[in-house]
Amino acid sequence: MNTIYFVYAKSYNLSGQLRATEYLIKIMKANGWNIIRIPTPSLNIDNKKRYYITFLIKLILNIRLVFFKPKGIYHINIGQSLFSFFREGYFVYINYYSLTKNPCILSLHGDWFMHWNINSINSKLLSSICNKCKFITVLSDRQRNRLILLGVNESCIRIVPNTTDLIALNKSDILIKQCNNNFINIVFLSSLIDTKGYIEFLDAINLFNKFKNNIYLNVKICGQILKPNYSESKDSIIQLTNKFVSLINEINKSDYIKILWIPNVEGYEKYSILKDCNIYVLPTKVDAQPISILEAMATGCAIVTTRVGDIEDSIGVNSALYLDNITPLNIYNCILNYINNKELRILHSLECNKRYLDYFDIKIHENKWITIFNMLK
Repeated sequence: MNTIYFVYAKSYNLSGQLRATEYLIKIMKANGWNIIRIPTPSLNIDNKKRYYITFLIKLILNIRLVFFKPKGIYHINIGQSLFSFFREGYFVYINYYSLTKNPCILSLHGDWFMHWNINSINSKLLSSICNKCKFITVLSDRQRNRLILLGVNESCIRIVPNTTDLIALNKSDILIKQCNNNFINIVFLSSLIDTKGYIEFLDAINLFNKFKNNIYLNVKICGQILKPNYSESKDSIIQLTNKFVSLINEINKSDYIKILWIPNVEGYEKYSILKDCNIYVLPTKVDAQPISILEAMATGCAIVTTRVGDIEDSIGVNSALYLDNITPLNIYNCILNYINNKELRILHSLECNKRYLDYFDIKIHENKWITIFNMLK
């Protein structure tokens, strides 16, 4: 049984979840497994009628796939909403009650389930889905303990932290980039969703103008503006984009600050941006273990972020500057602290890099997954 069926939502709103699946597909394919993709459509809130018709057609085709395809292992990267439980969760139920009953691995990447009431319909559905799988993977001990509290079989839970395929910088390269005194490179790299704090970040950069620091800043904002169902904003994507571009243009009138917005960045371009980055900022309000944080750790960036989810456990208590209150002024003060304290910037960059290599390196990630899949052969 060397075939893996990968079930996952092909959605830009779930970019971390999608990337984690792509990393895993790449790993297992390189290790000789036969890969079959079963992407489920992302919810198109602009054209729901067309979406539901497409979804029902794919649902019927995928049911046939479960019943009539050769035996294999199902890896299901499930979202954390009632809709996701139907979209991906029905594979678990159909397979569980089918004659073939292939083994299932369920992966959880977000952090929403950590905040649900234990008696809520979401929690009960998640527990039911999990208990019909051979293994459930989570990102941390914290998430594992929550699943146990929800009634998931403890022996089926495996901890597999996220990773990145970016090449980690060595110590000498980190020292070279952090000792550059000509200008400071600041990067925000994530989907531009209000809960990621990109608006507060841009306002913080604007404070360098208002306070007339006369510090040369080279700022790159990498990511698409998105508006998922849980967004707090009442503006449309077009309105959000117009406001965002307008503020960037206003800040770029400064002689000292230059902001470049790159909506789509992948591969070598992303690596090049992070390789030159001094300070990485992600003032996220809701997250689990962002892959972009691991990318910043691997490439030796000094990090300004929050303590939500598993971020602090991933980075280390004293290896970053944390925002306990997400405001433009607090973000500004953290960035300024790093700019004025090169020694602290270097210390945190090296500590993050070492922690990435010790706990999150892609080889460690690969070995964990190969062990899990080999147990189900």
